[in-house]
Amino acid sequence: MHIYFSLGTNLGDKEQNLRLAVQHIEERIGKIVSLSAFYATAPWGFSSDNTFLNAALCVDTALAPLEVLQTTQEIEREMGRTHKSVNAVYSDRVIDIDL
Repeated sequence: MHIYFSLGTNLGDKEQNLRLAVQHIEERIGKIVSLSAFYATAPWGFSSDNTFLNAALCVDTALAPLEVLQTTQEIEREMGRTHKSVNAVYSDRVIDIDL
């Protein structure tokens, strides 16, 4: 099964954050089928002095959808993300992995 992810970061070494997230995803979720270029964007939905670095990727996995979700949340926590956005209240983050 192919799953598509979007990745974003606007704190710390942004390029390294994305590369590390991609590495963790490949090690724990499945083979990367394709990976976009990294691209910079302005924050959306909140004010911040930090621009985002983003990427998209497609992964071939044998994991069930709930396992993929749990694994991405573990990766985010391990990389230093302390909380998810709730009720459209956004904030700076080390890594954001969305399905």
